[in-house]
Amino acid sequence: MGDLSGPEPGAAASEWVALLRAGDFAAAWQLTTDAFRLANAQAWITGHRGIVGMWPGKPKPDDLARALSQEHAEHELWPYLVREVERQVRGVVLGVLGERPIGTSTRPRPIAPDIELVHVIPLDQLTASADGVAMWQPGQVVDSVSILLQRASDEWRIAGVADHLPVPGWPPSFERVADLGD
Repeated sequence: MGDLSGPEPGAAASEWVALLRAGDFAAAWQLTTDAFRLANAQAWITGHRGIVGMWPGKPKPDDLARALSQEHAEHELWPYLVREVERQVRGVVLGVLGERPIGTSTRPRPIAPDIELVHVIPLDQLTASADGVAMWQPGQVVDSVSILLQRASDEWRIAGVADHLPVPGWPPSFERVADLGD
């Protein structure tokens, strides 16, 4: 599993992207917040009520959501959930970044206590300074992926992608907490 500990949310976001690129979604899943995992499990259950209703034992939605949202989920329906969530997350993140070298925004962008927004940027869009440092110039428009991170103890966890945080519930919702221009 990756290590998202330490003071740098940008490093944590880069590590998470590296796991997605490596195809290790199980490890990437483990580095997300409880709310991210639970809301994604609830969204999957909501969209697949027919399958869940026919599953042996007809699991209760709350029990199933808890089982599927564990860091190390072992439920029989886990492969079905992870296939869909992985496709969505990888599509959003890697659809922009691909395999290009990346960097992260350096200006702190606190959104709320212990929540920070990090922009992950393909470096090939930036101009290099004389000393080779890629610089995001004022007014420059670049493709980027916005990742929301939440600090818990001494660890940064992926809390959301883009400008919304997932809110668990039936159905789950997404709360806009940032402007993409932040």
